[in-house]
Amino acid sequence: MYMCVWKLVHVVTRQKAWTIATARQHVPELIGRAAREPQQVYRRDKLVAAVVSPAAAHRLEALERPSLADKFAELQRICAEDSYELPVAPRRHRPDPFASRPRRRGSDPRRAR
Repeated sequence: MYMCVWKLVHVVTRQKAWTIATARQHVPELIGRAAREPQQVYRRDKLVAAVVSPAAAHRLEALERPSLADKFAELQRICAEDSYELPVAPRRHRPDPFASRPRRRGSDPRRAR
């Protein structure tokens, strides 16, 4: 007589990187793990997404960089404080090469050859 003892072991893997296919198949697990730590989603070895908890998303939004408009406003303020003006060159007339091009003979695009 043979005696067999089965031990069920629950293995917890620390998978941080997911492929898109496995992320689709395991959305609840992906979201559950994202609540604890950020989860990265890859497509063909290229990072395409990261799933993070709402708290982490709020922290990232708080660290958001200023916009280009904010930077230009700061530059204008600095220039005004230093009484600096950017010299602008006067406009001059330049010929427009696309305005009127002489038509070459035999170059009618409506003609099929």
